[in-house]
Amino acid sequence: MIKITIIFVVLLCGIIVNPIGYCQDVSQEENITTVSGEVVNIDWVSRKMVIALYKSGPSDEVTVIVSRDTKITKGTAPITFADIHITDSVTIQYYSNSFAGLQATQIIVQ
Repeated sequence: MIKITIIFVVLLCGIIVNPIGYCQDVSQEENITTVSGEVVNIDWVSRKMVIALYKSGPSDEVTVIVSRDTKITKGTAPITFADIHITDSVTIQYYSNSFAGLQATQIIVQ
């Protein structure tokens, strides 16, 4: 009976620990894209920004999600997401997250 209990506990631990490996953040370094443009829309509730891209056609826009981990700076000073305004010129680094969309990793406000 003790052997069965030990086997059951080991199997249960394996089932609990196994999904944790799938939840780890995979490095997105090789998939980082950098774009520059002008902020045309900001949704502070859902933490999304729409950027009209420079060097593209007039209708090229990118929507990025700004997480709390996104590094945001103006010059060398760190700022918050609330400090970004429509018509600000920005350079954004982002990666594609298959579940959530385009995730901003860094925003530099000019």
